[in-house]
Amino acid sequence: MVKMASWDKFKGLVSKEEKKEEKKVSPIDVPDVTTESEVNVKKEELDQIIERLKRKKIKETDVSTEIANIRQTVENREVKRKLSFKTVSFDERMNSFIYSIGKLYQTMELPATMAAKWMYNFPMAKKLTKDLQSSGIKMTMEQYLVVASTISIIVSAMSLFIFATVGLSVNDMAVSALSIPMALFMFIFTAMMAITYPSRVSEGRGDLVSKELPFALRQMATQIKAGISLHKSMISVADSGYGALSEEFRAALDDMQRGASTEQALQNTANRTKSKGLKKTITHILRSMRTGGNLSEIISGIADDVSFEMRMKIRDFTEKLNLIGIVYVMVGIIAPVVVAIIASVLQIPMFGGGVPFEYIIVAYLGIIGVLIGIVWFTKKIEPKV
Repeated sequence: MVKMASWDKFKGLVSKEEKKEEKKVSPIDVPDVTTESEVNVKKEELDQIIERLKRKKIKETDVSTEIANIRQTVENREVKRKLSFKTVSFDERMNSFIYSIGKLYQTMELPATMAAKWMYNFPMAKKLTKDLQSSGIKMTMEQYLVVASTISIIVSAMSLFIFATVGLSVNDMAVSALSIPMALFMFIFTAMMAITYPSRVSEGRGDLVSKELPFALRQMATQIKAGISLHKSMISVADSGYGALSEEFRAALDDMQRGASTEQALQNTANRTKSKGLKKTITHILRSMRTGGNLSEIISGIADDVSFEMRMKIRDFTEKLNLIGIVYVMVGIIAPVVVAIIASVLQIPMFGGGVPFEYIIVAYLGIIGVLIGIVWFTKKIEPKV
């Protein structure tokens, strides 16, 4: 009986403890339910943040510039925008030559600005912003136009001074009269060369990128096959000293750090570069990321394709070089002999007593010019591999 009483007492104590535990409410067991009033408060706070952002003062020129750059990058075309030369400035950390030209611009701001606006209407200037980005020239469109216009004005003034001085020194009014037309010609010629300069630099940079591309792609394919992510393999290429290609990858990584996605950063690189091989590579990488293909095999295959294209370019250049060599020999050896024979034959009295010496000099100078043109053309078509 005593044992039964103690057992009943023990059961009573246990039941009381269980009831106490049921009455306790654990914060983990009860879900955090947000009331409607709390939701309204959070919504009001969010609206206030948005209003503060809307009231933030941003210069209209900066906004228009940013919109133009975004449209150009996304749509891969140049967007004509309104220029603003009021904010143009040159830092001492820039190239010393550019900084010196910037100082000269401050002394002739009005004519240089008018010339820059006129140069902006050139047909070649439609893709100037994109060419500046792809060429690696760290200048805005306004800065570059100002520098180009200032240099054009300086060259024009020097031409005017030289022709006028020579005309006065020899007392020849015809030479002096040519000073103004030559000054205008030199201004237009210098301006056109300056506008097209970024395009030429970007094309050369694209050739340098294509030259290093197969080696960088094989490095990326090996790393990805070993389990390294695409992002880390891009960092490896950016730090591996591939020249212009490493700079392009570094620019893409900087875009990612500023908040762009991997796809958008790679697409910006494809829009910016003039390298057909890099454009093709990025297109296949983006397609693989969307469809889930084997990225290492795809990159390795692209590297093989780029290498094959380079070998074909070398073969085609070798075939063209055979014909160029024949033409060069004919112009350099046979042409001078022909000129000498013709000059000797014309010395016979029945042909009038010879050819003026000036004509012979002009003929030989023309041959030298043709030889220089052949060498320039050969260097122009030489594949950069």
